[in-house]
Amino acid sequence: MPNYTYSVIKMTARKVFNADFNMNLTDGKIDDLLVNEPDNGYFGIIRRLTNKQNYYNSTDAKNPAYMKEIIFLDCSYDNKIYSQEDLNWAKQYDDEQLKKLNDIKMNLEKKKQTDEVIKKLEKVEFSISKYSRVYDRYEKKNKNTIAYEKNLDLLIDTGFVLNGIHYYLVGMSGNMARHGIKGFVSEDIYDDVMAYSYLIDKPKKCKIPKYEAYRNLLFTSCRAYVDELPRICVIDDYSIDIPNVSVKYPADGFYVKYNNDGSIKEKIPRKVMKSDVRTITINCFDGAAIHSSEYNNVLYRSLPDAKSIPKSYQLRLPFVKGVSTCFDLHGFCREYGIEYIKDIDGSMVPQNEIDILMTQSMYKGADFFPSFKVYYEAVKDKGFKLGISNYNKSAEESAQYVKANYQYLQNISALTTEDLIQLSHYFTDYVEKVLNDPCKAIGFLKTDNEDDNINETIENKTPYTFQALQLCPEMAKDECVRSSVTHLLKNAINQAKNCRILIKGGYKYLVPDLYMLMCWAGKNSGYDIEVKPCLKAGEMYCTGKVGRYSVFRSPQLLENEINVVNLVENDITKRWFGHLDNILIVNSCSADMMRMQTADYDGDEGFLCEEDIITSKVKTGLPLIINVNESKPPVLPYTKENIKEYHKRTLNCLIGEITNKSCCLHNKTNQLKTTNQLELDGTIDPNRIKTLEDLEYLSIQIQLETDYVKAGIRWDTPADIEYNLGNLPYFMRYRYLQLNKEFKLVNAKRNNAKNNILKKHGYDVKVKYDKEQKIDSKTETEIRNKMNEKKYRLPVSCCKTPLNGLCQHLEKWTPIIRYKLQSEDVSELFMPTGFEIETNILDAVKAIYEDYLQESAKRSSHKQNTNWNVFYKRYLKQFENIGLQDRELLFYLIKVCYVPDNKKSKNIVWSLCGDTIIEILKERNNANDKNNNAANEADQRVA
Repeated sequence: MPNYTYSVIKMTARKVFNADFNMNLTDGKIDDLLVNEPDNGYFGIIRRLTNKQNYYNSTDAKNPAYMKEIIFLDCSYDNKIYSQEDLNWAKQYDDEQLKKLNDIKMNLEKKKQTDEVIKKLEKVEFSISKYSRVYDRYEKKNKNTIAYEKNLDLLIDTGFVLNGIHYYLVGMSGNMARHGIKGFVSEDIYDDVMAYSYLIDKPKKCKIPKYEAYRNLLFTSCRAYVDELPRICVIDDYSIDIPNVSVKYPADGFYVKYNNDGSIKEKIPRKVMKSDVRTITINCFDGAAIHSSEYNNVLYRSLPDAKSIPKSYQLRLPFVKGVSTCFDLHGFCREYGIEYIKDIDGSMVPQNEIDILMTQSMYKGADFFPSFKVYYEAVKDKGFKLGISNYNKSAEESAQYVKANYQYLQNISALTTEDLIQLSHYFTDYVEKVLNDPCKAIGFLKTDNEDDNINETIENKTPYTFQALQLCPEMAKDECVRSSVTHLLKNAINQAKNCRILIKGGYKYLVPDLYMLMCWAGKNSGYDIEVKPCLKAGEMYCTGKVGRYSVFRSPQLLENEINVVNLVENDITKRWFGHLDNILIVNSCSADMMRMQTADYDGDEGFLCEEDIITSKVKTGLPLIINVNESKPPVLPYTKENIKEYHKRTLNCLIGEITNKSCCLHNKTNQLKTTNQLELDGTIDPNRIKTLEDLEYLSIQIQLETDYVKAGIRWDTPADIEYNLGNLPYFMRYRYLQLNKEFKLVNAKRNNAKNNILKKHGYDVKVKYDKEQKIDSKTETEIRNKMNEKKYRLPVSCCKTPLNGLCQHLEKWTPIIRYKLQSEDVSELFMPTGFEIETNILDAVKAIYEDYLQESAKRSSHKQNTNWNVFYKRYLKQFENIGLQDRELLFYLIKVCYVPDNKKSKNIVWSLCGDTIIEILKERNNANDKNNNAANEADQRVA
């Protein structure tokens, strides 16, 4: 199938609310709201229902058709809504406190009002008022929040109108839900679209979050679709018990505050972490599938841009989500005498009639359809195609160095500042290489260490300026190319200060033990085959790699969530996995997957770290952090009211907030022991390290937050953690633009205040302040006191932590971003030939160019939400109206923009004529190659 791309409207729900649910937008306003989206299942449905020819011709990603039948609204809102479990817990606590309050009141009637009884009464009343509000869903809301939710209720119920077209809610995928995005389609096709998504009649009762997420897998963008549906056999999942696993899990307890004399001042109920040794049950193949070697060729031929033959694919259908990996399915069956495989319906399917062997956890429809056969026939009847949302690239074409995640580095307690500085050398060396040779800047787009591999095929997504640089190194002198490289380097350096340095390793699909999966398929089908793993606990497999490695997965809050494993090869891996490339096969007989924030095999990636410095410093044998009471959504009537409640859970996502809190706690690890302690089972252990336990609590909190939309369970951060967080660490100022601005502002005030004090005491501040010079104690004390005033406190914490140390090291190292090559006019390298200047056309181009300069400056200074692709298309249209396009347009734009002493923006040249510039440079290179070949032939004849 062709690769379709469409322009669709994406805007905030507030715009709809502010227009009272009835909007009227001009074409220009619509253009500013358009975003380009690759094909997905819903676009395919609209394509078939409307049968519009321009939708079938929308295969040019740079000029996509505008699909007005669908609109995306961002409905997110910064508002905490607590789960029913939280409310029940708080209510129970309140009831207990109220009972105590009533007992005290009754006691007051019988006895005199002694000071002791009155103090008890005040304490209980305070306890109720302070802590119950934290969990009260309605008291947390202000008037704006309540009004917003009322509008959201109305939006879900009745939709909205845009330019006379009524749009109704279709739904959202799981990924959209985490960002508060919802899809709406026009009234004329709404019923048909919903019928397509249900496949058969909609359910009367179901687990609504799961059903809605799986039904709306149709929103997943796909790189390609396979023309014919594969022959699928779905088999039962396989679970095993892992005994004697050291775990920590949340249990009821208290945060205990002490008086100065050591007596207990107050006990505040909260969850605390409890240690245990347990048997853990795991689903060995959660979300995984196998496809035959023959069908791998079908999948590969469906991909338009793959440079090598992938072996693992993320596949999508309605109610199907997971990763399928190539395996010699039929060869295995022949070798082990398997003729038939039993599916979840109890049917025996001939093995030679199977393209994909899928686990039930990848097929999400088992709870919603009477049988897989009914589901499959409905998919065929509705004309759905198998979508490929992503696939693994070969090791050769993948980056060997990738940007580190600060979460990975901060979690390793033994890493020092010196270790991080050593790790940063590859990044700093590479930047210095780019300063000497701008052509190497293309490596930053790929985060690849193969900086000499400059002549490989240019990807379409690479900016025109960098494509030009690859084709012709002399283009480094061009002002726009030079500006692009400078901007790229500045961004990369700022990211490095936020610990995104380049480290050796790569992200790889997590794949289960495929040999064990096939053994299970045979055993489950009645054959005498042992379900035997080919990898032991603590082992993994990645083609061509043997030895000790560490494996990370984001989000990650603790060192407990890092796996240190042995990559191995054995006779079975050589026999059955030798064809695989650049994926990570995890053993299916340990809790290694659960350690990585309960990862599964439906598309999760793990970062395989190849840095010995990192792997050698990771602590092993740490307990597994789990939530023993797994949250599951209830079965409810599939009604508008219940669907509405589900949608309202997507107003916000707290994952980023929780990871920031963990960052603050890591920054405080030099103050691990605190005066106040946590109590569990009536026991206070003074040796407990509260900061680490707080991080473990946040780890559970983020596990729940990840599944919040589905399960509806969200935990609040306890007040004692919130109170002790402090500021974000210093290095995080390079992550958040606003934080960096605030830091610079406050730091300038601090420096001025310091200088004023120094001048007052006779110090010379005209010369840059020397931190090593001796200052008398009186002046030092005055400066210290001044800096402690609230208005001079920095918005970040400057504790001496390894990550702060790395950031400060890179600040000192940061080179001046400039080239040894000076900017020159090299436009003759891409100047089209065969045209003569016509004065009237040149004047018209100058006028349009001046208008462009004013409009682009206005939009940039006012920080308008501008769709720049649409913006440049408008100017392209103006040039086409005066008869200019392609090479003639480039000719005139160069004549206007590349005149001597013109320091104004030349971006319009590259934005409108980038394709043409690349064509000319390629022709120039081909001509040079022919001339060189001809000269060589002539030299040979003379010789």
